[in-house]
Amino acid sequence: MLMPDSNKPKVFFPNRALQQGIIQVGQRLTRARLWLWPFLRAYGPRLSRNVAVQYAIVSFITILILNWRCFDSYFVGDDFWLISQLYHGSILDFLKARFGLIRLLSDASIKLDYLLYGTNPLGYHVSNALFQFANSVLVFLIIRLISRGHLALSFVVGFLFTVNPVLFQSIAWITQRGQVMATCFFLLSFYVFLRFRAGGSRKHYWASVLFFFFGLLSREDVVALPIMLVVYDLLQDFKLTVSDLRVQSNILGLIRRNIRVWLPYFGLLAAYFALRFMSFRSVAGSTWHVNYAMGTMRVLEKTVIFLGYTFFGLPPTMARMYGSIPNSEFYTLALLFLAGFIPLFVLVCRNPTTDWRVFNFGLAWTLVSYLLHLFYHPATPWSFSLPAMGVLCMAAALIFSLPWNKAAWVMSILLIGLYAGRQFQFNAHFGVAGSYTKQIKETINGELGYLRAGDKLVLIDIPDMYGTAWVYPLTMVLERALEKPFSDMNIPSAYNIQRVVTYQDPNYPEPRSSLIEVTRDAAAGLPRTSHLFRWNKHVGRLHEISFFYRLDKAIIETSGNGNVQVVPIYIKGDTRLALIELPTSKVTYYVRIPIKASLSFAITLNPETWRPDWGDGVLFEILVKDQVKEAKLFSRYIDPKNDAKDRQWHEATVDLSPYVGKVISLTLMTSPGPRGDDRYDWAAWGNLELVPLY
Repeated sequence: MLMPDSNKPKVFFPNRALQQGIIQVGQRLTRARLWLWPFLRAYGPRLSRNVAVQYAIVSFITILILNWRCFDSYFVGDDFWLISQLYHGSILDFLKARFGLIRLLSDASIKLDYLLYGTNPLGYHVSNALFQFANSVLVFLIIRLISRGHLALSFVVGFLFTVNPVLFQSIAWITQRGQVMATCFFLLSFYVFLRFRAGGSRKHYWASVLFFFFGLLSREDVVALPIMLVVYDLLQDFKLTVSDLRVQSNILGLIRRNIRVWLPYFGLLAAYFALRFMSFRSVAGSTWHVNYAMGTMRVLEKTVIFLGYTFFGLPPTMARMYGSIPNSEFYTLALLFLAGFIPLFVLVCRNPTTDWRVFNFGLAWTLVSYLLHLFYHPATPWSFSLPAMGVLCMAAALIFSLPWNKAAWVMSILLIGLYAGRQFQFNAHFGVAGSYTKQIKETINGELGYLRAGDKLVLIDIPDMYGTAWVYPLTMVLERALEKPFSDMNIPSAYNIQRVVTYQDPNYPEPRSSLIEVTRDAAAGLPRTSHLFRWNKHVGRLHEISFFYRLDKAIIETSGNGNVQVVPIYIKGDTRLALIELPTSKVTYYVRIPIKASLSFAITLNPETWRPDWGDGVLFEILVKDQVKEAKLFSRYIDPKNDAKDRQWHEATVDLSPYVGKVISLTLMTSPGPRGDDRYDWAAWGNLELVPLY
């Protein structure tokens, strides 16, 4: 049902003063010859040019605010793999390894960014931001044409699209270049086609075809465009009345009138599919993508998750992306959507001034783009931007068809605020994830001067994700981050890298390695020297934990029954790798303190010696010496043989911040108790680690 212009609601801004103020700002910016104006003048509708400029400026500022944490963020996740592949080979060689994904133009743009910016991520983020900004402006222009000049509706749909949480990865994740480029060319081709249908020249038409071709070379999402053009023409030209049901003749007439217009689009699409099939034996993203989308229940679950992403700002988790969500979450999301949509839809249907033009357009846009999304990307939410635009069109059309003007604006502002907050939160996750990837890479590179070729590097608990952002989801990605061009040398080829996870993750139910087993193997003296680095999630840093268990790095002094070895100690279910140091003995290490850090450890005696007639306890001491003086930083006496309260791990820390930037000698010393009885004094230093302080 298309509403005549005379009945269209005249809603623009909440009040006249705000409208006049925005117009004055736009006039001043226009007199300043804003750089964006030539584009808007060439392609914008014949309305006040101030409106398009105002929207573009506010949209640009909004994108900067929501993504400010991303611009100084380092590469994350697949960014390392993508840039590494482009660095080591040509684009054509790279495409052969892309599992049937022809993305020549988007990959070439990343290659150009590398030639311009190297491994400085700022330039890559700026390129993604420019495409995202263009997408926001194009959505506004398209809705303004579809709604025939409804400025308030165009503003709201544009801003709902700009701040929607679905787009939170568009700038922060370089790998999303293909998605933002394909969306840009999709919207640009469709917009220029609308200009052609509105009375434009053949130049508009062939420009639309050209942009469609560029979109095909960016990402496969653009294959939905020809179908969308047919659906749009159907909505505009196909008339069906109750008294004259000539459906077949109307459809045939529509095809005869438009076949020449549609033919170049479908011709390019057929050539694209043929090329994909000849090269990769697949027209979809990959075989597993198609199989994954076959189940009916999975499609329903995927649809509910999509609505959760778009309407409620649901954070994408591993379970939602690649697994199955609980039934409780599925039904809760479905009921929330129905509880909000159905009453609003019924209320709007009773309003005679409802603008169904935008609603029908949004419905068709959502169905076409979402069905193609299920075919190409059923397992990931990274391509939801086009379906989300259609859903937001429907939502805005219903909101602005309410009989109360203020209610429509209140609902719009609340939705924009909610979405902006969620997107800002998700983007901040990428900022933190980028700092994690950079710190991990720099820590390993900083230790190269202390390693020998062939050494084994065991990386423990390197995070897969932080919140909604990727860190190092795969070992392959981590290895790419340790190769050129990100590192000075190809570390994986010079050293044996092993990634170990000890914590239990519900997203990965398979058994995990034991930290005790890993550290024990390293301390036992493997054929190659092992260096253990563990991720400290509390301070967000990677640090070595094997240094104090490498006895070949220590200077050992013993007397009497003194002896030093490394064994696991079990106390009340708490197992820790411990440095056993029988009195009287000293173990000295030379340690470089690059940043503020503390020595974290726990002391005890082997539980097998907890008998009153087997000695009188042990005195534990730590001495630190730099080039100036020696200081005793720790001293404690425990006697679990005679005191039941001491039969546990005794946690302790020593602050080494005063020695930042220095190489110090750190001595662990044990002595017998007050009576000098050193029988069975199996003193243990457990979990010796240098922990960064922040």
